Amino acid sequence: METRAFVHDPSMIREGRTYYVFSTGNPTVGGSGIQMRASENLRE
Repeated sequence: METRAFVHDPSMIREGRTYYVFSTGNPTVGGSGIQMRASENLRE
């Protein structure tokens, strides 16, 4: 199953084997602020 993440103004960094994506608010959930996601394979 494919899942897509909505990100606005993304920034990505890698620390060791983990990738981190930071983005601004997500209008699909009515939020604002900064969101953070982490993945070791950029798919999960």
